[in-house]
Amino acid sequence: MDKISFGIQHGTNFSFLRYKVEDILKSVELVDKLGYQSTFLMDHLNMFPHRAEVPGVFTLLGAIATKVNNLRVGPLVTEPHRRHPAQIALEMATLHRLTNDKAICCIGAGEGMNIVNFNVPWDKPVTRLEEAIQVIKKLWSSNPKNKVNFEGSYFNLSNAYLQFPLESPHMPSLWLGANSPRTIELTAKYGDGWIPTGCTPKLYKKRLENMKKFGRFDQIEKAYEIFMVIDKKNPEWAKNVIRPMGTVLTMKKEIFEEYKIPFDENMSFEHGLRLSIEEMAKVQQEMIEMYKTIPEEAVFNVTAAGSPEDVIEQLDRFVKAGVEHFAIEFLGKYWESLELFANEIIPHFQ
Repeated sequence: MDKISFGIQHGTNFSFLRYKVEDILKSVELVDKLGYQSTFLMDHLNMFPHRAEVPGVFTLLGAIATKVNNLRVGPLVTEPHRRHPAQIALEMATLHRLTNDKAICCIGAGEGMNIVNFNVPWDKPVTRLEEAIQVIKKLWSSNPKNKVNFEGSYFNLSNAYLQFPLESPHMPSLWLGANSPRTIELTAKYGDGWIPTGCTPKLYKKRLENMKKFGRFDQIEKAYEIFMVIDKKNPEWAKNVIRPMGTVLTMKKEIFEEYKIPFDENMSFEHGLRLSIEEMAKVQQEMIEMYKTIPEEAVFNVTAAGSPEDVIEQLDRFVKAGVEHFAIEFLGKYWESLELFANEIIPHFQ
């Protein structure tokens, strides 16, 4: 088995657990000491529950860069609607320098809870995403002697450049948070990595097969963002904790087809991503109420939960499907999970 990489995402889990900026900083230092390979932060304006603290991602990433020695670091994921791609390019270039060339720019097409209530334009998000990726990569290679001109439907540059030099091949990695056929094609065309969530191993492998059709497959790092609850003494408790999140993540047409369950587009995971945070909260509650119709196998095929042995078995399925790098969101007993996973699960894969 090739060495598998493991990272920690500070995202939905930290909001649900009501953790604050100080907890993120504490976590990142521990993640570095325990031997994980990466750490990520969500880039949100809003998140459930409403009383949760949602910090500014690039300010906090800069602080993290001064506290870690070995970790690859980045947002999971940012998007080009609230920020111009030139600003994303500069923030990531700076982070890359601060982390000694270990920055990962995870980028996607956006999410309604960060867009709708703020009246941010969100038309043709995938077209905008493709243009933004082109602009970012061009600007990373720019300087006063190598200016960038770009003409698109959403972004236009005239003799533009960054005054923060990066030298090839020491560029930030660019990963796409991609689930749709079009964004998977963009990953194949431009990406250094792919990081979806809410896949069964079967669906993950199917999407990799689609990606192969476009070329550059061997140049793309295959990652997966996975929600996890681990408990050595009470694995059944862990499985109960993961069930609501796992249920929401299964709400995809391909997964319902895999398990031969009738599918409602208005109750899909993708539909929820287009809604405001208030609308999404209502729909997700309805999704969770539907959990009795979702086979337990499906829930535990998109997440990982139970004893260390259960989790190893679940992760093995994804490794066989093609995953090379896991970004983990621990729910439940967060601090205990960090150490338990590092001590008992990472060695199995290395």
